[in-house]
Parts: sequence; C-alpha cells; structure tokens
Amino acid sequence: MIRLLLVIFIAAAIVMLMTYLLGKLFKHTRWVKYVIGIMAIVVSLYLFYMSRQPSKGFEGLGQFIMALIFFPAGIIGIMTAFIMDSKK
Repeated sequence: MIRLLLVIFIAAAIVMLMTYLLGKLFKHTRWVKYVIGIMAIVVSLYLFYMSRQPSKGFEGLGQFIMALIFFPAGIIGIMTAFIMDSKK
C-alpha cells in the first residue's frame, strides 16, 4: 500500500512539474496549463472503462491500478494550474 501511495505521489509530482513548466513557458495562454491534468483524467477514465471489459489474466487489474495512479495526478495537476492562476 505504501508503494502505491509513493507511485501516486511521484506521478502527481511529475504532473505538477509539467504544469508549472507549461505555465512558465506559455505565460500569455492560460488554458495550456490545464491540458496535462485534463489528459491524465481522460486517460484514467479510459483505463477504468477498459478495466471493466472482459480480458485475459490480470490485464484488467493493471488497467485499474493505472487509473488509480492517473486520476489523482490529473486532479493535482488541475489544482496546480488553478493555484498558478490565482497567484497572478
């Protein structure tokens, strides 16, 4: 369980860093910061949908765990973009 939380934390830190870098790189277009978080949430929803489909072996379990990693990372990425917007 601790390892899963560590992986989620690392994924969230990577998304936060990418959001921060995109925010600094594209200062005049505010919506670019939100792309990474939205993409992570969309990917997590797709992985959750795919985990519910019939599959062979533990493929569904792997997709569900990936969805558990991407969803909080996407939420934290969007929260980072909101915080960056409110600081301006």
